[in-house]
Amino acid sequence: MISNEIKSKAFAMYYQQKIQWLDIAGDLVVTNFQGISYDPMQDRKERLVQTMWNGIKKQLPIKEVKLILRTIDQLTDEECIEAGKMFFPEDSEYSYYQFLIDGRLYVKQFSELNSLMNSTNCVRLYQYLLSIGIDLPNYYLDGKTLIESGLAIRKEESNG
Repeated sequence: MISNEIKSKAFAMYYQQKIQWLDIAGDLVVTNFQGISYDPMQDRKERLVQTMWNGIKKQLPIKEVKLILRTIDQLTDEECIEAGKMFFPEDSEYSYYQFLIDGRLYVKQFSELNSLMNSTNCVRLYQYLLSIGIDLPNYYLDGKTLIESGLAIRKEESNG
């Protein structure tokens, strides 16, 4: 079982991504993730996911919320080009357009990126992929992704 502390650390990496939860009537609701807070009545053990819904700030128990993320296979061509720009300047022999073809391979083999490119760019790539809602292996989850760990669902499986 994943502790609330670990869940909140994993969630925090995906600020402003879509989340899915059930409202009081049992209907699925999709909103943006806006942070983690603590329930002061629960001695800081209960983590609450913050979101806005119909203009009202909501705080939901983390166990009732799923992030909506995309898998690495769902990267668009434009996103691959953006990733390629981090590694290859436009005027280089190996242009970022070539990354569009090879980039998917690089990104999929992310654990091998340190041997292919400098570590600063690897960190930038990881942060970029998080910022666009790509489900990545997570240190806090022993290398599993959030989808594999049950903390997130694949985008096409949601109503968002």
